[in-house]
Amino acid sequence: MTIPGFDDWQIIHTPGHTDGDIAAFHIPSKRVYIADLIVKVKGKFIAPYPLFYPRCYRRSLQAIESLQPESVILAHEGEINFSDIDFQHLIDSAPSKPVTHWRSVKYKAKKVFSSIS
Repeated sequence: MTIPGFDDWQIIHTPGHTDGDIAAFHIPSKRVYIADLIVKVKGKFIAPYPLFYPRCYRRSLQAIESLQPESVILAHEGEINFSDIDFQHLIDSAPSKPVTHWRSVKYKAKKVFSSIS
């Protein structure tokens, strides 16, 4: 879908991190802004936290990869060459279950209570 009045921009629904995430692809320059779809931590590209919709997240990564952009613009990292990101590794290593604050708290509480017993 393009933005009315900005026909050189395409909007892509990229849920995963949240259900309302979007990416903006500038068609002439082949640059895509993906917000927090991917984050860089300790020099590595990883899935964001929290990640509410793992299956949607994988599909969103595949959608961005299929664009074959020249570069990818991350919210907290800036512009990265597309070839510097291993999308297949991100897809393969993406969590299979939601990774959320609530699940983290539940997991830690279970661990504490099981060590007391």
